[in-house]
Amino acid sequence: MDYEVNTWVWVWPSAKRKLAFVLAVREHTVMVRYYDVIGHRLSASREVWSKRVVVPAHLEWEQLEKLPCGKRPLALNRAKMIVATNMIFTDNEKRLERRVYYCRRCRAFHTTAQFKLPLAFLKTLALNPYQADGVECYKKIGHRKRVWYWWHHTLGIKIPFGLFERIIAEYATTPEMAILQMQLDPLAFMHHMMLYLYKARMKRLNPES
Repeated sequence: MDYEVNTWVWVWPSAKRKLAFVLAVREHTVMVRYYDVIGHRLSASREVWSKRVVVPAHLEWEQLEKLPCGKRPLALNRAKMIVATNMIFTDNEKRLERRVYYCRRCRAFHTTAQFKLPLAFLKTLALNPYQADGVECYKKIGHRKRVWYWWHHTLGIKIPFGLFERIIAEYATTPEMAILQMQLDPLAFMHHMMLYLYKARMKRLNPES
């Protein structure tokens, strides 16, 4: 069976099964946190089980919406403290949390590195998905310009084409791979773009850092 991180499984060591959240998958074992039904949260302890007693849960969307998302639940003050600390101490690039949000699934707060996207942009994106003008080869600069034109004129993200090229250069190993990944998940690319612009702005404001 295939097991994936951040999915739900049934752990069946005996006659009674337990629902658990997958943290890591190795060759013969799976590391999980049990789901506490009464507290509506994941157990603090981690347990490792053989794959022989672990079965993918295959839960429906309605069931998943009633379970925790798997991220660490935080009190509001604790979440704000983490974000404030990361904004003050910028020496660790892995500490990117910059926003606090409430998770109705966990009934607690989380931190995230993602920016909050405007509702108007989300609506525009939903109404105007990218449509290729025939067969496009993104190795060619002219075809990449068509995608940039969609971002610039249709979605209203007013960045120069040169800057767009630098952003996709960091997004994937090749420009064509970056464009293909962008088409699969434009929201993920939008977050990448905003993070790139944020880092560039902070570098201008603190050139010695």
